[in-house]
Amino acid sequence: MLKTALQGAFFVSMTFSFQTKGFNDIIDITSQVLEIVKKSKVKEGLCLISCPGSTCGITTLEYEEGLIEDLKRVLEQIAPMSKDYKHCQKWPARNASLARNAVRPHRYAKRCGRVSTAGWPSDAGGGDCNGYAHIRSALINPFLSVAIENGELVLGQWQQLIFIDFDNRPREREIMVKVISS
Repeated sequence: MLKTALQGAFFVSMTFSFQTKGFNDIIDITSQVLEIVKKSKVKEGLCLISCPGSTCGITTLEYEEGLIEDLKRVLEQIAPMSKDYKHCQKWPARNASLARNAVRPHRYAKRCGRVSTAGWPSDAGGGDCNGYAHIRSALINPFLSVAIENGELVLGQWQQLIFIDFDNRPREREIMVKVISS
């Protein structure tokens, strides 16, 4: 835990990590963030939650199966995995080894039997082919701020903090939480 003073105010910075499955893997991170807020002993302030990366998002949602599936469906409508994004062609040399190990969206969909892959872009060039993940991350940012009052996060009764991994492969993700006193 890092604790730094700023003219009467201070902040505490901590991180935690976890493994994801990719492909809109939605993880409830509320308990981990609450634990950090409690450890900080901040009574009034802000909690900043972020994940370094451009293929993930942090937001709030009622963490309930039906709503989770609804969110996944809406994200697929907004930025479908099946579209031919220019990003798929951008990094073929840089990502040659990644391309061999990553699960492509169309291979994943075919394996799961969920989506017809007819007309999906080819990954023969060895590029990232995760343009949809970057677009989703731009819409649901990889950071969030939540107020702290009386040592508690100000969240609604059915509101949880969720992390979404939009990428096309499992990842080890690190979340940074900064608790700032006011």
